[in-house]
Amino acid sequence: MALLFMDGFDCYADTAQAADGGWSPESGCTINTSGGRFGGGALQFTMAFTQWTKTFPVVLYGAVVYFGFAYKHTGVATAQLVRLISDTTAPLITLSHNASGNITLQPSSGANTSEAGNSLTPGSWHWIEVKVTLGTTSSNGAVEVKVNGSTVINATSQDTNSTGSGASVIELGAGGASNPNEAYIDDVVIYDATGSTVNDFLGDTKITTHSPTADAATVDWTASAGSDFQCVDETPNAANDDTDYISSSTAGQESRFAMGNLADTPSAIHGVQVRYRAKKTDAGDRTVRSLINSSASESVGNTRGLPTLYRWFYGDFFPLDPNGSIAWTDTTINALEVGVEVVT
Repeated sequence: MALLFMDGFDCYADTAQAADGGWSPESGCTINTSGGRFGGGALQFTMAFTQWTKTFPVVLYGAVVYFGFAYKHTGVATAQLVRLISDTTAPLITLSHNASGNITLQPSSGANTSEAGNSLTPGSWHWIEVKVTLGTTSSNGAVEVKVNGSTVINATSQDTNSTGSGASVIELGAGGASNPNEAYIDDVVIYDATGSTVNDFLGDTKITTHSPTADAATVDWTASAGSDFQCVDETPNAANDDTDYISSSTAGQESRFAMGNLADTPSAIHGVQVRYRAKKTDAGDRTVRSLINSSASESVGNTRGLPTLYRWFYGDFFPLDPNGSIAWTDTTINALEVGVEVVT
């Protein structure tokens, strides 16, 4: 499976859109559309004991699951940071931090482990990565936690096993408190150890979001006005839904777009995710799928049934360039065409 989930929170205007995108937010959580590490969106926690949860494909006991995210808290607060939960809602590990920025690991059972220092400094963004070896017994699991690339907890012989078949939920809790002591989370990635590329600690990672900038060679869908790309070129968190749009009811029709270029030259690109916002306008089933086209080599995403109200679709991951099944580069990303296709 390798890459299981990623989200930079740049698509959502509010918590309702995030819920449509697969998150389960509690009250006291919000979307800050400009509060991310690099000016994009982020989760914002305005209370100390609230959570955002997200399911992902089950990683079985005996395997390894990784997750990483960027984190900043702006004031003193002691709270849960993140929990990994089984497919039967049993907590497998919990990470929390105190007011001094000291991280503590709580396994499914047994003694807690705290880091020797205080790695989380209020007011600064930190990249937190966690490797969880899911035990097959109550004593053969392991957890390693890194902050900004340095290991702060490395606990072996841990209980990371409980009911169910494995891990399938992440619960982000953060260390938020009442205004002005909020906490923020950005750039969440979840993956396992089975992929050919994304299968170990990634190091500091960011998710950038790009909108269409021009029509590509194939634009079968009908624009409500102007060119196809002009109907879908909004900043994602400012999607205007029925103000302008593209539409099609013909199976096999696709529209592809050139996308905005990367702003820098990354040392590695771990994958591409295509996200789109869509609905159907008539009775009966309507299905679509995303696609990418790299130098005339095309890959398609999963077929999705459309609802009657707009929602964000996610989860079509392309870890390799389909033109040769090789690693992405900034050059191939900048030349990439992205689009949608009617299936039925």
